[in-house]
Amino acid sequence: MNITYLKLLQLFESFASAHLEVKRFKSDFLEQLQNFGTEENSYPIFYVVPTPATLGGSTIFTDMNQYSFTCYCLDIIQEGRANINPILNTTALVLNDFHKWLKDGEIPGIDILSDSVISPINNYALDGLAGWSLNITVEVSTYSVCEIPFKDSPIITVESCDVIYAAWKGPTGPTGPTGAGVTGPTGPTGATGAGVTGPTGPTGSTGLAIKNIQWTGTGGWVWGSNDPFGTPASYYDVTFAVPFLSTNYTTDLFLYQGGGPTSGTGLVGWFANSVAGICIVTFDNKTASGVRIWINVNIPAIGDVDGIFNLKAIEIGES
Repeated sequence: MNITYLKLLQLFESFASAHLEVKRFKSDFLEQLQNFGTEENSYPIFYVVPTPATLGGSTIFTDMNQYSFTCYCLDIIQEGRANINPILNTTALVLNDFHKWLKDGEIPGIDILSDSVISPINNYALDGLAGWSLNITVEVSTYSVCEIPFKDSPIITVESCDVIYAAWKGPTGPTGPTGAGVTGPTGPTGATGAGVTGPTGPTGSTGLAIKNIQWTGTGGWVWGSNDPFGTPASYYDVTFAVPFLSTNYTTDLFLYQGGGPTSGTGLVGWFANSVAGICIVTFDNKTASGVRIWINVNIPAIGDVDGIFNLKAIEIGES
């Protein structure tokens, strides 16, 4: 399979378009990143910059090429930098997802070489972007010398190529005489074979489930109890519309955003599981049908009818 540079970019774009977090994708030189990053107000962005490539990169197979890229995942910094740590968390997860997708996805004709390094980006471009950059090198299959599209005559090589060039085809020769064939006798009918039905294969495993749950307003929150660490906190019991098959899942992301003028605490912006100096979130009472969320903020006292809460739960591996 011949994997060209353009096919690689189309593959990268398919990842970005399908990812839940990424809002925009582009590939170009680094000088154009600032223009792309600030031309629209939708983030995070995924931007791919080409770096030097190696043709015939393998020491064993010369029909392999190595392409290197620097991939940027960036989001815009809010005034006062209140969202800088959530930005670094989300953009690092996106690049980690991209690396796992290339490394473990078994994409035909593409192999990622070695582990990759990500570097933090702070205050990039005039509007203040932050996130991470990822350096990757992928090895892809290419074509042989026999597939080079020469215009006129083929260039002689030591490799024998079964290729016909239109400009070098000779005139069509005369049709040869028809051979006088003789039909042979019909052979005897063979015995019917005794077929045996093979055993039924095992049932495949169920795909991993992901639940993204969002609700609005502070109703349903209860204040005054102690969380699992003994700290006064509010709790909210989440019930899954479709239960997991077991409790073997993670609640790896919880976000809260103050909604508007009715918010009384100043909690404006998104806050993840643990944000120093703002709130601490924990989970317990986990069942296949739901989980309890704890947060050390008096949520009922906020009275914020516009506040938005988000929970993400991911099945770990058992089905």
